[in-house]
Amino acid sequence: MTTTLNIKSGIVIDHGSDWSDFRDWIDGTSGRLRHTWIDFGDSYMILALDGQITRVMQLSKSSPPSADQTDFESNYMNLSAVEQRTADGRLVVTQGPYAYTNENARFVGHLYTCTPGTTVHDELVTSTIRLQGGQYWASVPTAGDTVSFSIVDKDNILGNGPGVVLVDYVKNLPLAPWNHQVDVIAPTAGLVLGGLYFRVTYTNTGSNDVKFGVTYRWFEQPA
Repeated sequence: MTTTLNIKSGIVIDHGSDWSDFRDWIDGTSGRLRHTWIDFGDSYMILALDGQITRVMQLSKSSPPSADQTDFESNYMNLSAVEQRTADGRLVVTQGPYAYTNENARFVGHLYTCTPGTTVHDELVTSTIRLQGGQYWASVPTAGDTVSFSIVDKDNILGNGPGVVLVDYVKNLPLAPWNHQVDVIAPTAGLVLGGLYFRVTYTNTGSNDVKFGVTYRWFEQPA
């Protein structure tokens, strides 16, 4: 069956039908995440909360039950996972080491026209900030279009050479072939020095221009 999951903020990581890989995130191998499940009759949708990330998978039912189905139903359906812990068992009590207030939050938007092929769009960061992500929207992508978000040192302020890509914090993200908007919010906010650049790299696989908007969310330290 086809299932639609509507998560209003954050990032969704789809583990497909790979129970072994998903289970690592709730059994202590990669993490001890809170999880829940929905019974759709012929399958289970299982979700685990990983900060602002939601991990999800679909486990099909069969008769007789598969080994994965038996493992889930016997060992994980009745767990009351009310605490989130790290892989070594420590209780997670905060998403990060920094405290931010709403009055220090900033939202700044940009609109781009992405012609067929790959286009690059840079925006100067004028003061030191802590970037947490933001929101993007696209109208109307083609199946196969991708977008990446990066931090770039175009002007060599760090001394490693001009144009160095410091981090691709979203890389080659596929876009759905219809009008949509998506929140991309990290669990913690990362330091970005003034003088660096935000970069959007859009690959348009179609024959028409795509309008692409991005709104960055960051925090500025009080003066």
